Amino acid sequence: MWKDDRDEIDDLWCGFLNKSDRYPCKCPICKKRHAHIYVHRYQGKKGTAWMWCSECRHCTHGTMFIPGWWEDDDFIDIYRTASHPDYLETQKIAIDSYVNRVLDNTKNFIKGDVDAGHYNAFIRISKKICKKQG
Repeated sequence: MWKDDRDEIDDLWCGFLNKSDRYPCKCPICKKRHAHIYVHRYQGKKGTAWMWCSECRHCTHGTMFIPGWWEDDDFIDIYRTASHPDYLETQKIAIDSYVNRVLDNTKNFIKGDVDAGHYNAFIRISKKICKKQG
């Protein structure tokens, strides 16, 4: 059974935004390297993200401001997803590989990739979220 009662799982978002994690990464709750993230852009900058640990089964899901450098995959059937990551768990190897590839390809992301207003807002929001969690 999935558990969504621990806010620490949200720390995975900071590792994703900072491009500092590679997946699977260390779970902030159980400390095992079984944590995953899946991101999907719905419209413009809005999207959703799932963060979960296959080991301790903690998870979270919610609407997020998706960074401009993120590229959606073409292999996950978004209509099979739900608040808990049952379907995503079955696809975790492909998801991890894809997320790592996008992160590696966007290491050189610079301000010029988006307009300055959106970039600065993104950085402020990211730092605020990560500061609260850290």
